[in-house]
Amino acid sequence: MSIMKKFIKASGIIMLAVILTGCGNTDKDNKKQETAGSESSSVIKRPEAGLVLNIPKEYQDKGIEVTEADKDDNGNLGIGIWWYYKPVTDKMLDEISNIPKEDYTEEMQQEFLDNMAVHSKDILNIFLVDEQEYKETKAETDKTGALTGWGNVEELGVNNGYMYLAIMPENNTEGMTEEEKAQYEECLAYMDTVKEKLEFTEIEEKNTTGKMPSFTTKDLQGNTVTESIFQEKDLTVVNIWGTFCGPCIEEMPELAEWSESMPSNVQIIGLVCDIEGEDDQEHKDKALQIMEKAGAGFTNIIPADGLDSLLGQVTGVPTTIFVDKDGNITGEPVIGAYVSVYKKFVEDYISGK
Repeated sequence: MSIMKKFIKASGIIMLAVILTGCGNTDKDNKKQETAGSESSSVIKRPEAGLVLNIPKEYQDKGIEVTEADKDDNGNLGIGIWWYYKPVTDKMLDEISNIPKEDYTEEMQQEFLDNMAVHSKDILNIFLVDEQEYKETKAETDKTGALTGWGNVEELGVNNGYMYLAIMPENNTEGMTEEEKAQYEECLAYMDTVKEKLEFTEIEEKNTTGKMPSFTTKDLQGNTVTESIFQEKDLTVVNIWGTFCGPCIEEMPELAEWSESMPSNVQIIGLVCDIEGEDDQEHKDKALQIMEKAGAGFTNIIPADGLDSLLGQVTGVPTTIFVDKDGNITGEPVIGAYVSVYKKFVEDYISGK
């Protein structure tokens, strides 16, 4: 089980938003590590990004993990490679896993995140940028990072009409022991080999379609809400968030403003994942305060038994999904606070793209 998965299991649906700002989850339980010759776990495929990576088990044992393909704030598909110093991070996860839920505090979460940021690093990101757009932007600006938001990027090659760009963030080693620093630098140096051995494949569209489950629940005002809410509009934006989540709270004013200017056949509803039933007045009050401060008047519902299957697939908040009037989940979920990406999807959907 990966760092992300173990932390989610330990403390609820909580995204490591402070440190995992790249491409989404790192759940090994959900990703395929394919066989190649005698090194059964060295080849890692990301078909949604058209990529095959070679990372020997010895480096995976030293803490290297590859994220699933996901989109960044600019809408560019990509993957990330993270390094964790497992002698420390595994112990941290074991300790936090043993804290009773009722004793778990936001201060504990913040301390965990701060410590995790010392002992885990984002060491390589690979983004896909439309080849023609990339060439035009590069010709105009002479800056290869113009379409990614990053300063220094390396061109890896062209595949499926995309330019593949490598980005290696600058990290510091403050707080690491000499042994830890040496392991980090060894794994960081191996990224050059990863880039050299990178293979391109055909891009396979991620199959994320499904149907919203039947449910009966309440909104924050106590009104009954069922899955029939989706029949009211052609498209519903479902923003899954938590009262503990900084990025969720930060994007709420923008969501509030957007909700007032949406097309007449589109609506947004929120699902507050950390409210534990109708009797959880503490978290309901907190959610109401966040909504009021943000000036958000759109419907927010609390989890119900019928929504367990949906929340069980959520690897971080905020996660935003899109549901048509028949209750079908359409497109790909967006993990992270990327309002511009939500808007782009809605625009494309309404225009029939």
